[in-house]
Amino acid sequence: MENIKKIISPSRFSTFSKRGRDDHEALNYYLWDISLCQSLYPCLHILEITLRNTIHNSAIKQYNRNDWYDLIIHNQDKARLDKVKKSFKNRPLPDDIIAALTFGFWTTLFNKRYQNFARPILKNAFPYMPKKIRSPETIRKRLNNIRRLRNRVFHYEPMYNNTKLKTRHDEIVEVIGWIEPEMEKLNLKLDTFDVVYSAQPQK
Repeated sequence: MENIKKIISPSRFSTFSKRGRDDHEALNYYLWDISLCQSLYPCLHILEITLRNTIHNSAIKQYNRNDWYDLIIHNQDKARLDKVKKSFKNRPLPDDIIAALTFGFWTTLFNKRYQNFARPILKNAFPYMPKKIRSPETIRKRLNNIRRLRNRVFHYEPMYNNTKLKTRHDEIVEVIGWIEPEMEKLNLKLDTFDVVYSAQPQK
């Protein structure tokens, strides 16, 4: 156990020691935490793919060009787009750029500076979102919450003590359904979050 604690690092292990009565219980929480993060991967994966493609397809329809990002990009975000383009050895195709842009970029498109872009594509990009809440602001708030969770998961930060974890998971699934219910059903084939979440180690 001492070797495990040393490798994990005393400071990180102590985070889980707060929940366990001894090192063995702390380790169980550590392993459960990994399982929680693992169980979130399918819905995060499906959301990101679904989100970027629905925005891309909707923007193509709106602007009649597949490099629409060059038309709408705000000066504040141009450096981010240019960095993606320069990461390719040869001139990238639009599909290459779309795949390389970060989740944060897609979230940014619903900020106030992109109102003229976001509003016209909302209905086409989120056809199953209730009309009464369908707005760039609603999407922005939801995606920002998900983005923060996603970053914590992918940077291996503790999840077990996140009191809104169940809510965030359900919000991810809901956004997928706003875009395409068939993708929401596809997620259910892999989504084990509820099972893992209910398997909290017993003290």
